[in-house]
Amino acid sequence: MFSKNFYFSVLLIFCAALFISACAMNSKSVSEKSSDTTMKVPAEHPVDMGNQDCVECHKEFTPEIYNEWEKSKHGLIMVKCQVCHGSQENFVVVPPNETCRGCHAEEYPHNPRPEKSCSSCHLEHTFTYHK
Repeated sequence: MFSKNFYFSVLLIFCAALFISACAMNSKSVSEKSSDTTMKVPAEHPVDMGNQDCVECHKEFTPEIYNEWEKSKHGLIMVKCQVCHGSQENFVVVPPNETCRGCHAEEYPHNPRPEKSCSSCHLEHTFTYHK
């Protein structure tokens, strides 16, 4: 027969393997989330903007976001970033629904999930539905 130490060792190895598996799964989910652009942006604007327009930096440093905006209806009619995201002093990464409602009041009542942000279903700068 096996001794108590043997069973304890097997149990300890099993628990260690379970712990390592859980850590590996958790780190995978964190890395998947970090590929989302909203996860990379700090809650506050990272640098002093001074009198610069957002486009001056974002055209170079985040060209994919700039190009998305430029080709969107907002870009075509020159709705600037500050309208939705605020100025440096009141900057928000994901604008609240009330901000969207300011210009899109007619569309707002059709929101089937008012507890969700508009960007939960709509791609922020192209205003299309997520696939």
